[in-house]
Amino acid sequence: MITRIIRWAAVVFSVVAFQGLLAEHLTPGGVGLRWSLLVIMLAGLTGGPTRGIIAGGLVGFVTDCLTPSFLGWGMMVKLLIGAGVGMSRERLFLERGLSRWLVLASAVLLHDLIYLLPVTGFDIGLYFRTLWPDSLISATITSVVGVVMLLAWRSFRRPLVTPESGKTSRPAAN
Repeated sequence: MITRIIRWAAVVFSVVAFQGLLAEHLTPGGVGLRWSLLVIMLAGLTGGPTRGIIAGGLVGFVTDCLTPSFLGWGMMVKLLIGAGVGMSRERLFLERGLSRWLVLASAVLLHDLIYLLPVTGFDIGLYFRTLWPDSLISATITSVVGVVMLLAWRSFRRPLVTPESGKTSRPAAN
């Protein structure tokens, strides 16, 4: 249990550090993959609402500490996204790539809809100018990468069948 917490904390801190330090230099025009949201959404889709809430809380807390202009707002929004994506895992049939893509893309758009309104100072014109090109492109890129990562995760977690025995075995989990 302690090792899982340490692993999650290491993943959260490395993703937030990567997004804050290097991601802006790797994206054309500043629009690209939302690494922190991707971690939250993958945690929610693979572990349910509890894991999504924990990941959202951790990522939100770290990002709010780094940009304290709206302290607590980012954490609350990320908690909601983690819970929502986790609940969609339990309540929806997400076996197809398109349904996963729609959940991930709508989660990124919902995050931007909620988060950007107070950040833009409730200026509706600036709000929609920010949403239209940036959020749609970012939601598309993030959700496509998320679906690819989910498919890779599922193939990695699939049970192994040995041909000589026909028995199913799993690799040992740490």
